[in-house]
Amino acid sequence: PTDQTMNISVQWFQTRREGDSDGITILNAPADKNETNFSLFLSQPVMNGQLSFDFLAVMDTDDAYWWQPQVRYLPGDHWRLAVYANLFTGSEVRPGRLGGLSWANEVNVALTYQF
Repeated sequence: PTDQTMNISVQWFQTRREGDSDGITILNAPADKNETNFSLFLSQPVMNGQLSFDFLAVMDTDDAYWWQPQVRYLPGDHWRLAVYANLFTGSEVRPGRLGGLSWANEVNVALTYQF
């Protein structure tokens, strides 16, 4: 059935900064003139779309990563439950880069009611 189909998304994006490469900074720390990232998003609904397993991976070509696994549960017309994590890692730890965000690693639980 189409409601059980896995969604797969791949994206490439690049940040280019103008100016002299010696004068480019992020939070007063040296920054690269170019940054290249790739992302992969996977989403697999099961149980007629009531439960969904998602995974987002953003990979910086300078060895930095953002992983976001998620489980979503929709038990009825009103309630929603999501459990997900944001995990940042990698050797690229300069300001403004994914590896420098390891202090922001977190696990979240969201329970909502819609009316």
